[in-house]
Amino acid sequence: MVNNILSTVQSIFSGFFSFIQEHIGIISLPTPHYNWLVILFFIFAIFIVGVSLGRSRMLLAMLSLYGAYFLESHFMYFADVQSNFKTIPDYWLHLALFLIFYLITFAILNLSVLKYKLGLQEASIISVAVIAIFELGFLASIVFSYASAAISQYIPALVLDIFGTKNAQFWWALSPLVAVLIFRRKKEPPGI
Repeated sequence: MVNNILSTVQSIFSGFFSFIQEHIGIISLPTPHYNWLVILFFIFAIFIVGVSLGRSRMLLAMLSLYGAYFLESHFMYFADVQSNFKTIPDYWLHLALFLIFYLITFAILNLSVLKYKLGLQEASIISVAVIAIFELGFLASIVFSYASAAISQYIPALVLDIFGTKNAQFWWALSPLVAVLIFRRKKEPPGI
């Protein structure tokens, strides 16, 4: 089933990409590669996340990523879940648990006092965009860590190098924290 879905998506992207290549050839631009499609999708995802979350929920979403990944990696009842869903591959179960923990953690943090304490209301759009890029990079590295060899064969090697290695996962996990530290605004002392 997964192979059928992936082959269908790949054929759709191939058709779309050949259409783009034909029209780019007419105006004599360089021929794009499959990797550019992934990069454009990544930029589109950043735009969607930035618009849907807004500035105030960006840090809550980032904290939820860290919390959900920690909870999923330390979930001690995975064998019980696995025994109840024997037909579903392990990587899908891990990903589903991660998404469930992410949604629960985000909902809890969104209802907590942290929503008002960690807001980025005064942050610039550029800083929010950079934090969103790093946050989605971290999310992509988490998703690629769950991907099996069956799915990894459909993903370009460059994308796997950027998101799929342990080294890349460490740097993607560290980069949102560094970005928040760099882009934080210093509060002016009262009376100035």
